[in-house]
Amino acid sequence: MSKLSSSIRNTFFSITFGQVTALLLNIVTFGIAARILDVNDFGKFNYLLALVGILAKLIDFGLNPIVFRETSHSKNYNQYIGSSAIFKVLFLIILIIITNLSMWIINENGISFILMNLMLINILFSNKFTNFRELLVIPFKVELKMTIPMIIIILDNLI
Repeated sequence: MSKLSSSIRNTFFSITFGQVTALLLNIVTFGIAARILDVNDFGKFNYLLALVGILAKLIDFGLNPIVFRETSHSKNYNQYIGSSAIFKVLFLIILIIITNLSMWIINENGISFILMNLMLINILFSNKFTNFRELLVIPFKVELKMTIPMIIIILDNLI
């Protein structure tokens, strides 16, 4: 078996195992949250989670596929990933400010305010929102070595 087909096979199994494990952990996590929170709190939590998910997609601007394409050609990871990360962090800061002002105007309670900010900051670290983590995984994708990123995703879901 050639080195390329072996690398593709390993990448396929790494991604499949990581995605299935992450899905199972999400199911368990939401099951636990549904049992602990009452109906109103669970509804508010899901509302904030959905809102943050939508806002996280706004930060993306479709940069990750462009960075992937360009780094596949030039192998110049630092330039493209660094520039994209700086742009996304600046836009996230602006988004946090706008979201906080909006929540202040509509008089959200303190717990919702804190939870929303924690979720917005979590955009930087969590795999659930894929913005920054996906950007940092691009060099691994280009080299077809996805074992380490999938281990990190599983650890993220465990935490």
